[in-house]
Amino acid sequence: MPPPGNLLRSHAGLELPSEVCLAVFEHAVEDDPRSAATLMQISKTFHSLLKTYEKSITKLLSSNDSWLEYVNAKQHMLLSSCIFPGDATVTMFTYGWYREVRFRSAITDLLIEHDITAMDDTTTNDWPSLDVPRSELRARAVEFKKRSFSLMYRLVDTTAGMVTKQEVRAQQAQFLASLSATELAMLGCMVEVIGQGFFAYTRKLVLSSFCKTIVNERYQVVPLSSMDLHNVPTPVPPFDWDELLNGQNWITEYACVFEDRVQRFGPYFAWAYVTSSQARKLRPDHWVNSELQQGIHDLNAYEGGYTMAYASLQSVVWRTFCGKIQCSLEDSWDAAKKMVELEMVQFRIEACDTKMGMD
Repeated sequence: MPPPGNLLRSHAGLELPSEVCLAVFEHAVEDDPRSAATLMQISKTFHSLLKTYEKSITKLLSSNDSWLEYVNAKQHMLLSSCIFPGDATVTMFTYGWYREVRFRSAITDLLIEHDITAMDDTTTNDWPSLDVPRSELRARAVEFKKRSFSLMYRLVDTTAGMVTKQEVRAQQAQFLASLSATELAMLGCMVEVIGQGFFAYTRKLVLSSFCKTIVNERYQVVPLSSMDLHNVPTPVPPFDWDELLNGQNWITEYACVFEDRVQRFGPYFAWAYVTSSQARKLRPDHWVNSELQQGIHDLNAYEGGYTMAYASLQSVVWRTFCGKIQCSLEDSWDAAKKMVELEMVQFRIEACDTKMGMD
């Protein structure tokens, strides 16, 4: 076995050149950015070699990648979402940075296709839409989501290096004030979409969980051979589902908190919620639940008039938007929706060019 202080050295003493080691490392990290941290622990000499070429390797791996456009990769310091978001940061052209931007790209791809960002129901929810073929509308909606997520990442990263809640909120308010009216419209509309998506998704989970509980409590599953056909279980009595769910206003309250946390922590928060809902033992689930509970506490404090409480970031977005275009809060949605639709028309969409007119 090769001595621990040397990498890829045979028993006969033959050692691979540094160039070969670096090439192998590049392929491994490109395939899985998480492998960098593990590979750097192989030996001190290998760690030193990888640190020496860290900037050139990450620069090479991230060159000419279109996904960098939507994850705020050009900012020198990013707030890390690989660790639960707090004050941990990553710096451009480091292995941690490369892992972060790749992770953000994967998060964006997942959320774009997930029900939590669905915009198909334009009748009930009045989402931005265009009178174009379905394939073109889908492509333009995808581009809208990508650009909106990019704004969320910028909103999050503007707080990189800050620790206190007061600093974070002041910086995010300042950043929102620096955005154009169109950017605020895109951000505001996308957060509303996610908030409604959260409500529908959570409502479905509650309904599914409630149904399973009722069935498990009311029915005893036994082998058919031993079942007494004269004592068939009584059917579950009908429930007024609308009354059940409408009476649970907590979903609406949590949706408001969810919108705020998505802007505080970025798309990572939405990703952690929808993925943890499928695997409840994951730690992100506990973190998300903790943040939602804290958000409800903050919401009650704000409504109670406590001076140290904060309004939701979404309300800050809409107030700032109204100030930009001089409109009332009542008219803000229609104005923002029109702005988003005008912006969607301007998107250069190449992916659906060959499909346009087919639907």
